Amino acid sequence: MSDWRYNRYEYQSNNPFSPFLRTTVVKSLVIANTAVFILQIILGLVNKNFWFIETFGLTPILITSKFFLWQFITAMFLHGSFFHLLFNMLFLVFFGPELEMIWGKKRFLYFYLGVGILANLFMYLLNIHNLIPTIGASGAIYGVVGAFAAYFPNRQIIYILFPMPMKFFVLVILIIPAFLGTIGAEGSPGIAHAVHIAGVFLGIAYAKAEWHRIKNLNLWIKEQIRLWKIRRKYKNFKVVDKDVKKMWDDLEERINKDNKKDYIN
Repeated sequence: MSDWRYNRYEYQSNNPFSPFLRTTVVKSLVIANTAVFILQIILGLVNKNFWFIETFGLTPILITSKFFLWQFITAMFLHGSFFHLLFNMLFLVFFGPELEMIWGKKRFLYFYLGVGILANLFMYLLNIHNLIPTIGASGAIYGVVGAFAAYFPNRQIIYILFPMPMKFFVLVILIIPAFLGTIGAEGSPGIAHAVHIAGVFLGIAYAKAEWHRIKNLNLWIKEQIRLWKIRRKYKNFKVVDKDVKKMWDDLEERINKDNKKDYIN
């Protein structure tokens, strides 16, 4: 896919953080995640952080037994360490602003929250009775990275010291380590690899979806529902129409008879 979307939003500043400064949703998400992490630190000082993480992180057993459904959303704003927060927010700052400029504020926010919720749902379904909370914005963040890579697969980025296209970055740095971790072949305990995988593929799928066809299908379905309601509302119309026709035919026949009598007389 070409970079025509990027050209529409060419930046006027050489400041690498200019896109971030011009996007409302990305800034708000960074602030929200940072504020919650500060709250976690404060709660940790009074030995309440574990309760906070268990209640608002993704704790599958609590969703299964007590229906703590809010955890699918709130878990996205909790983090296990400063570096956990830092790397997630850096990914959001690097890849999020351009998507927000392409899609607009509302659509980007819905995408971010939707991918995060679906990734957490995937994690929950794999661990329905697990007692261990899962926290972090990784599902949503990896969705952002996946969508960015789908739009700009050949965009060159620098990872540590090595330049590489986005498609290789996603493949080597995200998907392969996450897959290895999921099957137990990577020594990274405590990392929710399933959430990472789900996030990447959901982001790619969203970016690649042909939304105009989906929109047209949605309009066609709505039209069929409207016509069905009309047919149901006027389902006796044909009966009424036959009755009216019979009344008209009888009246016409009587008029003809009267005219005929007058003519004979």
